[in-house]
Amino acid sequence: VGEADYTKTLLEELGEIAFWKLAIKPGKPFAFGKLPHSWFCGLPGHPVSAALTFYQLVIPLLAKLSGNNASPLPERVRVRAATRLKKSPGRLDFQRGILARN
Repeated sequence: VGEADYTKTLLEELGEIAFWKLAIKPGKPFAFGKLPHSWFCGLPGHPVSAALTFYQLVIPLLAKLSGNNASPLPERVRVRAATRLKKSPGRLDFQRGILARN
């Protein structure tokens, strides 16, 4: 969110913002709300953050709104990290990695 970012102000004028930030990394600046005739999702500007929030939040939302109750997300796989990971308390962190199956 830069100094010249007027998105939040415009959305507040045109509709209602349900939330503007999430406790996730990457992807904290994610907006969701209602305009007069539609819902909106505002993705972060960073490509990795935008991709993550789109796959984790927008695709399941669109599936649910379309009446699809099946999870559109890929199967989750539990893995062990090769190095120690740090995260802030109360925040969900997503880590990029390479999955190798033996």
